Formats: sequence, structure tokens, C-alpha cells
Amino acid sequence: MALDNERARVAHLLRRAGFGPSEQELNEYTQLGFDGAVSRLVNYETQPLVPDRVAPEEVGLQVWWLDKMVHTARPLQEKMTLFWHGHLTSALRKVKDPNLLQAQNELFRANALGNYGEILRAISRDGAMIRWLDLQTNRKGAPNENYARELMELFTLGVGNYTEDDVDEVARAFTGWSATPDGQFVFRRMQHDFDQKTILGQTGPFDGDDVSDMLAASPTTARYMARKLFRYFAYPDPEPEVVGRLADVYLASSGSIKSVVEAILRSPEFSSDRAYRALIKSPTELIVGALRTLGADAVPPQAVQAMRLLGQELFNPPNVAGWFGNRSWINAATLLGRFNVLGAVAQQLGGPVMGGQPVTALLDGSTTSAARVQRVLDLLVDGEASQEERDALVAYADQAKGPQQLRGLFRLTMALPAYQLN
Repeated sequence: MALDNERARVAHLLRRAGFGPSEQELNEYTQLGFDGAVSRLVNYETQPLVPDRVAPEEVGLQVWWLDKMVHTARPLQEKMTLFWHGHLTSALRKVKDPNLLQAQNELFRANALGNYGEILRAISRDGAMIRWLDLQTNRKGAPNENYARELMELFTLGVGNYTEDDVDEVARAFTGWSATPDGQFVFRRMQHDFDQKTILGQTGPFDGDDVSDMLAASPTTARYMARKLFRYFAYPDPEPEVVGRLADVYLASSGSIKSVVEAILRSPEFSSDRAYRALIKSPTELIVGALRTLGADAVPPQAVQAMRLLGQELFNPPNVAGWFGNRSWINAATLLGRFNVLGAVAQQLGGPVMGGQPVTALLDGSTTSAARVQRVLDLLVDGEASQEERDALVAYADQAKGPQQLRGLFRLTMALPAYQLN
């Protein structure tokens, strides 16, 4: 079994609940044991908050956030920030104001493992979301249904679990919710519909907060979120009984995302053969993971273009549903692009752009071709490779010489199928 020892289980955990560890980080978490590692990850407030090393107005939002992911001491907090960005989406191409997207990103980070009802209340007041789904045009007598529909279809209940009448009534509940040009929430009382509404069979003079609380407390939302979070951390198509068990955790904890995520990470399914290398790394996971594992000091500016080419431009998801993920990350064009990006990382490590130590410093004194290959495999893919892959790497190491040999070993190993998987 691939996860038959503590170190392999912890490495798997750090890839899923983070972006992959450096060797030092893996050593530290392994000393805690798997259960202790989960505790540290979910209770990330005990770890230091790394100050911003770069300013978004100087390097752009994408490099700013990628740098936070690379250097964070709270990997699960950043991984959940990425989850919320793909779940409660907004995009710069319509919002137009980078400051609003940065504020939304900070909102996700502050509530990464928070209560879902509170998260829904907060995102309904978020300046970027209000602009993205046209809440500012939602007025009494002429409700705009954009936010109401996506709130139920994509954020809580899922398709088929509400009616068109529910959409109409939820839109009425959010009338008058708006924001100033700089993104500050404003309740425009004269534009709000204070009359009775009937939503999901309940009747009352509901407003947006009432709707957020009602949807967050729904058993249907509990199943929807349990399934989506499990797929994010473990594997696609979870068994109904697994979803039901996690939905019960959600309901018993009154919508605590922390409780659900911790239950997922501690579940037998998470550490099963089915879960091991079962997810394709997103471009963010691929690039951030490589930079973290290899110890780069800085995110190269080219990473922004690379992310766009690989299909995940941060702060610009393709639509309100976010990214489809997993198999959608791989096609003929993106696969070659992934290899090229990783090759550039191996080539530039230790140079003026990325900093850090060159890959030669990662070999830990290994001198023979076989020993160097094993060392690189240990660093990048839990030491695992087929005999054919291992023989090919050793043959390459026998032929290549000098620094180019070492960079080539890292580049070729990162092109292995195992490295493309989480």
C-alpha cells in the first residue's frame, strides 16, 4: 500500500491540506505523527502569520497570493482560501477593481474554516461579489435574480433543490443590498422589499441574513458542502454513506467548516488506496508545490503567464461556477505546458529571479547516479517510481554531467505521472 507508513501518510496529508512540503516541513510534521499533523493544520492559529513579502500593487494580485502560498506557515488556511475562491467566485474582468478582489481574498482567509452561515452573510456584503452578481441593481419592484440563483444553485443547495419561485423570493430578500464604489456595504432601505416572502416552504419578512442562515442550516446544503469539500481533499465521487456521515458532522456543528474538514482528513477514506494520487494537481498546486518543495525564495513573474496558459488564472475564474478541476486540468496543450513550467523552475532555482539554493544543494551528498535518482524521487514523489521510470532516470544521469545533469533529473522527475497527481 502506498500509504503504509507514517511519513508517506503525512506527505499525502500535506499535499492535500496544503501545497506539498519542503523536506524540513515534512520532517517536522512527521515527528508530530499523522494525528498531530492534522491537529496543527486545522488549528493553524497556533502557527505564525507570515507577513506579506511583496505588495500586490507592485507585483500584481496573482504573484502576491502565490507568494503567500509558497511561504505560509498555515498551509491549510491558504488551501481553503483557494477553495473559497473557486466556490464563492468573483472575477476581475467584471469587478474591474483589484482592491475589491484583494479584500475578498482576505475575507476568505479570515474565514477559511469558519461557520458557513457567517461566511454566507459576509460574502453577501462583499463589494466584489455585489458587483460580480449585480446585487447593486436589485431593487424593490424590480428584483435582479443573479445573486439569488447562484446562491442556491452553486453556493448552497445545488441544482434541482429549489424552485423558480424560491429564486424570485430570495431575490426580494436581498433587495436594497448594495455597495459604495470602494466596496463598502450599504443597505438602501428605500429599495428593500419588507413584505412577506415564502422561501423553501417558510414564510416571513425575510432579508438577506435570514436567507443566508436558512440556506446554511439546510440538510441539503450540508450534503452539498460535504460532497464538495470531500472531493476537494480526498477523491471524486464519494460514496453516499461518506457524504451522509460528513453532512451529519456539518449539521451537528451548526455549519462548522473546520469540523467537516477535520473529519475528512481523519477519515479512513482520506488515507485509503483510492485517495492516494487520486487528484490531478491544479496549476496552483503544481507551481506552488514545486516552489515550496525546492525552497525557492521568490515567485518568478513568469508564473502569471504560466498559470493563464495552464488554465487557472487566479482572480479570473472562467465563470461563476469556478474551475471544474481534476481531469479538466490535463489536455495535450496544458500537459506540455506543465512540463515546460516545471523545467523552468528547476533551471532557475538558485538564480537571481527565484533565489533559494540550486538543486545541487538538495542532493544531500549523493554521488552515484542511482543514489541521486533515489534522492530526487524521495524529495518529489515519496520515493516511488516504476522500474522502467527508475532505469530511464539512471540512464539519463549516467550520460549527463555537471549541473545540467542535476537540473535535468529534477525536471524529468517532475514530468512523471506521479508528480502531476496529488
